[in-house]
Amino acid sequence: MNTIESLRAITRRAIPLNYHSPGVCHLPIPPGSGTGSSTPSELEFLPVRQKAGPTTVILTAQGDSVLVEWNELSYAFSYVVYRASDPNGPFSLAAANVLVLSFVDGPLAPGDYYYKITAIEPDFGETTASPVTGPVTVI
Repeated sequence: MNTIESLRAITRRAIPLNYHSPGVCHLPIPPGSGTGSSTPSELEFLPVRQKAGPTTVILTAQGDSVLVEWNELSYAFSYVVYRASDPNGPFSLAAANVLVLSFVDGPLAPGDYYYKITAIEPDFGETTASPVTGPVTVI
């Protein structure tokens, strides 16, 4: 495994960094860590832009449930569905690791619901959220 692949494998772990200049960070290495060096290691970070989530979300009330559908993203591994009773949130997780382009959310209490969708992209994690869609009224 090369250095880039090694770093990509640990990108979702917390790593303490001392920032010194644009693009170069020093990793603090505790004494006696077995590295054979008492100087910090250097790691160059390349800019990463978060990919966009779905752009279209369609909501359909079905009795005490809501059918949520969205457009496909070619780079998505899976999708995450968030629900709220107010368009400004707070949003809670309705479903994760959805492998198709729709989700039936229910049974739900009567009221108005708003949804937003994100995708999981294998290299960079969760995308930005779709626009908030709703309300859809559950009777």
